[in-house]
Amino acid sequence: MKKGDIWIATVIYIAIGVITLTLIVTAGVPLINDMRDRNTFVQSKEVMHSIDEAINTVVSDGPGSRRALNPVIIKKGELTILTGDKNQIYWQMQTKAKIQEISPTNLPTDGKAIIIREKNLDIIEHSDKLLVDYFIIKISSDYSDRHIRLISEGESSKLTGKFGLIISNEGIGESDTGGVGQLPVNIKIKVI
Repeated sequence: MKKGDIWIATVIYIAIGVITLTLIVTAGVPLINDMRDRNTFVQSKEVMHSIDEAINTVVSDGPGSRRALNPVIIKKGELTILTGDKNQIYWQMQTKAKIQEISPTNLPTDGKAIIIREKNLDIIEHSDKLLVDYFIIKISSDYSDRHIRLISEGESSKLTGKFGLIISNEGIGESDTGGVGQLPVNIKIKVI
């Protein structure tokens, strides 16, 4: 065997190794990112359930009741507290992972969005109009129809990372319906 043949064989083996590693990384990274986003979705859903449970607890305990959620961790996406007419809390994330699968119980209503109702939460997944391969995942809880009025203190939109929430019952508020119907309970959410 000549010296040149050994070098040619070495270069071929190195090229085969590099191609194999490239194929493994190309296939593996998207799978890892999808698993990470699915895990983030599950954790964020648990956070939303905890917030909703704390709100329901302070409503049932009566005026002056307080609950602290600390820490609240939002790894990816944003948590938003809307007060006033919108009166809801939602978490939203953009991902390439298809989190929910279509089944007979969650057929898309508009051909694109998948909506699942889980306790007091609506879980909505739809495709992004601008980015073809992306999905928008949204978990929301609307308090308008539950006679609860949210009041926020501190920064309450686009919360991310690690923070705390103090949820307190401020008592019954004024009627939005001109005195007709049940009076809403004022729930203050303070971001700490």
